[in-house]
Amino acid sequence: MNPDKKWYKNASSIFFFIILFLIFIFFIILRWPSSGEKNKNNPKENENMANLIYQNIIKNNEKINILEKEEYFLGTSTPKVTIVFFSDFSCPYCKNTFPKIREASLKYNNLKIIYKDLPLHDNSINQSMAARCAGDQGLFWPMFDKLFQNQDKLINANADNFKELANQVGADTNKFTDCFTKQKFLPQIKENFTEADNLDFYVTPVYIINGYKIEGDIPYDVFMKILDKLTLDNNI
Repeated sequence: MNPDKKWYKNASSIFFFIILFLIFIFFIILRWPSSGEKNKNNPKENENMANLIYQNIIKNNEKINILEKEEYFLGTSTPKVTIVFFSDFSCPYCKNTFPKIREASLKYNNLKIIYKDLPLHDNSINQSMAARCAGDQGLFWPMFDKLFQNQDKLINANADNFKELANQVGADTNKFTDCFTKQKFLPQIKENFTEADNLDFYVTPVYIINGYKIEGDIPYDVFMKILDKLTLDNNI
């Protein structure tokens, strides 16, 4: 062995320190909370975020006006708080959103939640079409649930796959297939997409809460705190 050779240039020493470094990184990753865990474990942070968004909503002087014609909605037709949300059935963040939307519609009796199509992924238009063709039989929201619950299975779905979901929600499959094949609601889907494009909405989900825009998946605790504040505010 060359006595002048530095110890840290020895191959076995280098390998040893590489292994130590990788073990260190591994434990850091294990201990680092995900965004959801971080949010869940920081109620003060959630409260601060909810307060900030709430203040922005009530002080909003540049409200976004949204077309409401021929749209599907949950809740009351005479709301105190209106949420319009642009969504994509293939979007994983929208999948996180749908149970919160459903819960909020049951929890607050002065809330209206309006759905809008913003199909940005492959096969998203077909999924929107499936929802609307089920909606043609009064089954939009059961199909809405099914599409999100089966999101991973519908990436390359065909007409038969959507027909099976229609059957599961209780739709007349002959009427559904006729609607789906003829692309009956394509003009409405395109209208929603054009509206989003004109408003420079290029991600999903997008919430418009009383005219105020919020992009991305709002954490559960934050979302509910915002609605608590808005629905109880006597000045709205």
